[in-house]
Amino acid sequence: MQKFLLKFSYFSIPLLSAYLLIEYANRNIPNEYLTKIENFERSVNDIEVLVFGSSHALRGINPDYFTDYYSFNMGMVGQPMQIDFEIFDKYKKQLNNLKVLIISISHFTLSTNISEGRIAKRVPYYQHFYKLDLLSHYNLNRYTVLPSVGFKKATVNCIKFCVLGKKRKIETNRYGYMGEGGLLVKDSLSFLTAANEAALLHKDDNSYDIKNNLILLNRIIAWTSARNIKVFLIETPKTNEFQDIRDIKKTDLIDSTLFLLDSVNPNVTYQDYTELFKYKKYFRNPDHLNDFGAKEFTLVLNSKINELFKE
Repeated sequence: MQKFLLKFSYFSIPLLSAYLLIEYANRNIPNEYLTKIENFERSVNDIEVLVFGSSHALRGINPDYFTDYYSFNMGMVGQPMQIDFEIFDKYKKQLNNLKVLIISISHFTLSTNISEGRIAKRVPYYQHFYKLDLLSHYNLNRYTVLPSVGFKKATVNCIKFCVLGKKRKIETNRYGYMGEGGLLVKDSLSFLTAANEAALLHKDDNSYDIKNNLILLNRIIAWTSARNIKVFLIETPKTNEFQDIRDIKKTDLIDSTLFLLDSVNPNVTYQDYTELFKYKKYFRNPDHLNDFGAKEFTLVLNSKINELFKE
């Protein structure tokens, strides 16, 4: 038995050491999540306008063009309300200069939770890089990031960025905006095809049950209201191709819910900018703005915020 254990240790200790080394490397190699949260934490006390939401916010709102306010974009690909809330709840007491909280509402924001679909695969990134307590103690991903990254990719990352010293390109700028990346569409037919693909990609369980996410949103509204912080609920611009394939019943439910929140909460303003831009020159694909569109849209938001403070 002792001989077996000795042989086993000769085999297992190197493997365990390699695993731990790759794990450590992938937790510390710069990536979009780690870079964003580090930039956010460095500026959290100065932020006056904070943006939450999915990739529609991430690629559609550029803090560089909030000319009158220090701003940060905490949106991320596929980010649901549950993640927005957890980030806000963790850092809210440090947001000493916050004046406006912008929450971009996508078609899946209020009806998706962190255990569903593609977002479930990203939850470990929030657990490890944002230090949010999202996973149960019985979930392996709570203790290691490698299954989410993928062992092959994690090993390549370790060799490329640690051994060979190469630098990873980070697309998120210092204010959290990501202009690059995502599907780039160039013609009308491709816009139609991409719209259908986007609908399938972000399809949730077709649930109209938004109760749990509304509880979280109302907690955010209550906290900000007590501190005279304005909450700006928005829907970002989309192309006609994307609008035409939306679930009308769910769209009406979301719109009516947001209108109600606006009407009963003095610090809440809801604005639907879905049809703001008519021309493709503003869009990267059917439901995402390009850099030019993000600039123009952010300038619109900046003006709207100025109006809110005059009311």
